[in-house]
Amino acid sequence: MRWKRMALRLGLIAMIVLSFYLSYLIWLNPSNKTGLDTTQSGDTTTEKEVSSRSMADVFLPLKLVSVTKGNAQETSSEVVIKKVLKKIEETKMSNPKLMEYTTDAEFEANHQLTDGLKLTLMNEMSLAECIELLNLRLTLNQSLTDKDLTFDHAQIDYKTATFRFLNSKKHYIVTVAFDGDFDKIKSLLAENEASWYSVVLDSSLISSQYVTNKPIELKLYSYISSVQSFTLFRDSFFTNPSNAKSSDDSSDLMIVDQSEIMTVQIQDSLVEFRDTNITNIDDNLYKASYQYIRYLGTNYGNLRFMNRNGNTIDYRVFVEGYPVFSTNKEGLVTTSFSKNRQSDSWSVSIDANMNTIQVPIPSDQTIQIPASQTVLEELKSQGADLTKLTALIIGYKWNDIKDTGVVDLVPTWYVNYDNHWQESDTLLKQFEESEDD
Repeated sequence: MRWKRMALRLGLIAMIVLSFYLSYLIWLNPSNKTGLDTTQSGDTTTEKEVSSRSMADVFLPLKLVSVTKGNAQETSSEVVIKKVLKKIEETKMSNPKLMEYTTDAEFEANHQLTDGLKLTLMNEMSLAECIELLNLRLTLNQSLTDKDLTFDHAQIDYKTATFRFLNSKKHYIVTVAFDGDFDKIKSLLAENEASWYSVVLDSSLISSQYVTNKPIELKLYSYISSVQSFTLFRDSFFTNPSNAKSSDDSSDLMIVDQSEIMTVQIQDSLVEFRDTNITNIDDNLYKASYQYIRYLGTNYGNLRFMNRNGNTIDYRVFVEGYPVFSTNKEGLVTTSFSKNRQSDSWSVSIDANMNTIQVPIPSDQTIQIPASQTVLEELKSQGADLTKLTALIIGYKWNDIKDTGVVDLVPTWYVNYDNHWQESDTLLKQFEESEDD
């Protein structure tokens, strides 16, 4: 019995030592040993490059509306949107023309679709930026590039064989000839299974955007969450991660290389990265921010562009085509740029939460959410200024199940009101409380 107890103790000690060693490898891994930059002998392709996500995937439009004989239906299916975008990339565009309108009525009358497609970006983007990010076959003339035109959604009109870039706030449209095979695009939509919702155009509620007029039933998802190693973020954010040096003299972990510094708040699973001397930045801040998040790959989840406010660009994890929202910024990466006053260089700051969803738990549960038309009407009736409401989208609300490591994702309506994303119910409650006061 005595030797069995001793063997048990030795086994426990060995397990504890192994646990400390594994923790060392995960958290205190020397910064001059990076696993993502190693190459196989004779192979010039790094693991970092293999895990990189394309710009087209990261900046994929958030919604697609298909209009046939005046009847419209909408999907957020990434599979369908990617395939349609691929057809758009392959199609030559030419002869861009700018049309400007003075009234809402004029603008609305000149972009009504009876047969075609609409792509929604949820955010204004310049024509030059969009052409680069989505790899479009379009060359702009000098008169258009000088105007620095922006747009928030685009259309393909089957009848006129044109592609249109639209700005619903400033009432202008850039129309280009679109030499596409519309029958192939229609077949593509018919062949691919996706969740489609009937929608209507109601500009009295939200300008130039389609809204659902019936309740929607969506799946509830549950995931096992995990904390990613700080090395994933180090290798993605630092210019030369193999040169970065780490220090764990405090409760936080600090990693430094020249003007680049990253602080890891281990207790709260937060990462803060700063670089005060970026000299190779161009006018496209979307592209500049993409260079930092592209190597997070799929390890952090399906990270996509969500929103831009000035020089701050947000990326969120998406599930089944819908963004994930959380109170503690899980699944959110924010990049902010600023121009240094005394030089031509820029500074960037990046904030991220290392906690993300990893393994889905099978479930057949569903939930019904109201029509977006109903949501907007309720907000309007409570005094919301709908001119400040620029976007409305279904998102998955992150709900931690305490002490389980499980996250429930609940379909919820989110609105961008006064340049801030929040739950529609939260905004509605704010107006109800202000009315009571």
